[in-house]
Parts: sequence; structure tokens; C-alpha cells
Amino acid sequence: MAAQTELPIRLLSAALLTSALLVGIVAGLNPPVAVALTLGLVFLIIAMVNITAGICLFALSTFLETVLPADAQGTLSAPKLLGLVLVLSWFALVTSGERERRERLFSPPAFVLVLIAFVGWAAMSAAWAEDSGVAIDATTRFLPNAMLFLIVFAGVRTREQLLWVVGSIVVGAVLSAVYGMVVGAPTDSMAAATPANEPERVALGNANETAAALVTGGTLAAALAVALRGKPVLRLATTIAVPLCVFAVFLTLSRGGLLALGASLIAAIVVAGRRRGAALAVALCAVLAAVVYFGAFASVEARDRVLAVDGGTGRTDIWTVGWRMVEDHPLRGVGAGNFPTS
Repeated sequence: MAAQTELPIRLLSAALLTSALLVGIVAGLNPPVAVALTLGLVFLIIAMVNITAGICLFALSTFLETVLPADAQGTLSAPKLLGLVLVLSWFALVTSGERERRERLFSPPAFVLVLIAFVGWAAMSAAWAEDSGVAIDATTRFLPNAMLFLIVFAGVRTREQLLWVVGSIVVGAVLSAVYGMVVGAPTDSMAAATPANEPERVALGNANETAAALVTGGTLAAALAVALRGKPVLRLATTIAVPLCVFAVFLTLSRGGLLALGASLIAAIVVAGRRRGAALAVALCAVLAAVVYFGAFASVEARDRVLAVDGGTGRTDIWTVGWRMVEDHPLRGVGAGNFPTS
């Protein structure tokens, strides 16, 4: 028994020593890369020990893409690298464990078949797409996204684990809101592409994506405020997060974000059940806050951007072109990722 336990310990020690040596060499050449490598190794260890904790950290990291400029994210951004590490952790969980547990990770089979069919159809579309390379590239992006469903299914099996994951999303949304409000308007390369009469908007990245993340975070924060019974401190924190996220949505000046916020409020009223009165009160407060902010405090440019109906800044043209593609190719489509090409 002692000999059996010594071997894994020796292997783990050798792996840690090798990793430390590698990080030390990289630190002498490129310190920022060494820091990223160290964080990646820490994340790998955490995800290997507890995949639920890895999912929580990954959820936090995804909010980086809503606040960082597009040119700063790169092809292999931190969330993408952490997602790859999470896939490796899930694969280790699947391949090591009892057969019954492995089978449970792939249930329900119908949903797994849907994921396989979706990714497979995207890959097959390279045969008829105008640009097959773009279709293949799109498939390589769809594959890890599809696997994320299986990873979350494996790591979220109890109510407690669900609350941890939802809480991490709320924390990421709050950090995104605070970061956007502190940093303010776009700078550098993005500012050069911004029209002179364009009002300042929250977040350095895509304001519409930030608004979508904030609506999600605010909605889940409201749900946590209801679900966290017997935890007054956490309940207060999540309650404070709701108006913070809502106000940050206002500052993004995203019409899509405001519509999504309205849709989430209507959905909350519909599914609230015996708490429908409280949900209706929250919705009315949000509407009143929007009217007061845009009516009394927002700049004229910000108010005009939200209220002006100008054809969606080209979006209606995009929808028209998209519908023409549906009419021309109703069954097979134009190929994954080939909308800009077609």
C-alpha cells in the first residue's frame, strides 16, 4: 500500500518541479507570459480537483471579453485558454472514474445527439460554402462551445453547485459594470473609429455585448436574492447588484440591451408565481429609473441615440440580406460563418 501511494506522489512532485522550472525560464524571457502561465497552472490544478470551481472561475474570466478592446483580446484570449484547460479537466474526469459515472456524464443522450448534429452540420457545410476555410474555422469555434454544455452538466449536479456558478456570473457582471463606469468612454484605436457626435458609453469593448452580460447578471442577481434564504449578507449583496447592473445597462446606451432588460422584466412577472407583486414592483421601479435617467440626467446625444429610430444603424439591411439567403438556401444554408462572404 505504501509503494502504491508513493508513486502518484512522486509523479505529482516531478510535474510540479518541471512546471516550476518551465515558469522560471519563461519569467526570464517574458514576465507577463510567465504570470499568465502560472495562473493557467493554478486554474488547471483547481479544475482537476473540483470541476465546479473551474466552471466558476471560467465564468468570471468570460466577462473579460465584455470590457477589453477587441484588439486586446487576441485569438487566444484568457477565457479561450481557460476554456481549453476546462475541457482537459472534463476529459480527465470522463476517462478516470467508474463506468456508471461516465455514462451519467453523457445523459440525456438526446441532447448529446443534438450537439453532435449541430457541430457535424457546421463541418459538413464546408462542402457547399463559398469559403470552406471560414466554415471550418467556425466549426472549430462551435465545438468547444458545444462541449461547454457537457462540462457544465458534469460540474453542476446539486443546488449548491448551481448557486456557486450563478453567483460567479453575478460577480463577473458586477465587476464588468464597475469597470465600465470607472473607465468610461472608449480610448485609443476604438476612439478613433467613434464618430465625433457619438455619446460616451460604458465599457472599452463592445457596449452591446456588455449590456447583454449586465442584463444576464442583474436577472440572476435578483434570482439569487430570492433563493439565498437564511444568508442575509449574501442576500443583501445580490440585492445591491441588481440596481447596479440595471444602471450600467442604461450607461451602455444599447437599445438591444434595453429591450433585453424589458423582456427579462416581463418574463420575471410571468414566472414569479406568488411573488408576482414583488416582480411587478421591481419592473415598475426599473421603468421609472429609465424614464428619470434619460429624461433628466442623460445628455442630449445619449437620449437621441436611445430614442432615435434610424433603421437600426444598418441592422435592418443586414436582416434583409439574411432573409434573402434563407429564401435562396432554405435547407442547407450558406455555410457556417459564411454570412459576410455571401
